[in-house]
Amino acid sequence: MFHFIKLYKDYHLFLLSSILIVLSFPKIEISGLIWVALVPLFFALEHKTPKQALIIGFVVGFLVSLGAFHWVLYTLQVFGGLPLWIAFPIFLIFCSFCNIHLAFFPYLLKRFPIHLPPLVWVPALYTILEFLTPQVFHWYLGACLYKKLWLIQFADITGVHGVSFLVVTVNVFIYELLRWIKKETEIFPAPSLAVTLILLLLAGIY
Repeated sequence: MFHFIKLYKDYHLFLLSSILIVLSFPKIEISGLIWVALVPLFFALEHKTPKQALIIGFVVGFLVSLGAFHWVLYTLQVFGGLPLWIAFPIFLIFCSFCNIHLAFFPYLLKRFPIHLPPLVWVPALYTILEFLTPQVFHWYLGACLYKKLWLIQFADITGVHGVSFLVVTVNVFIYELLRWIKKETEIFPAPSLAVTLILLLLAGIY
């Protein structure tokens, strides 16, 4: 019971992350929100066990799928010819597994902490999970920046997952910067971010 009380206290944080991710993609497409969409999630994961992190990640993935693919329910009914009482459970199952990497990501962050700067390994972990769990619809984090051609030149080499890596890197930087401002960490994250951005820029120029 205590575990669920702790989760409830931070529900607004991972709910906010879910909303920001959905708003970043079409049809609303406020793509700039994706740069901060994971920051509330990172704060929600503070002082959580791996099991709690898994639950939080699953809820985020479920809510993102629910908001992004609500039209699937309509499609199942109209084009699939399924009654609502059959289509709705199928839709819920679909939402449960469509973004399953968002459940594994927080779990692995907590289960196997690595004693390196987060800007070094957290984006890499997310990108690997995103790559290993292909989606029915290509709603990868980096995909919401498809119109920002000046920014994603390096995608010719890395694909959409490289753009996702950049998105997570910026989110981790903002999270770590806020922690530094709050004096929760003594490590200023800017140097790691600068190195990452320079490498991506060089890849784009190449």
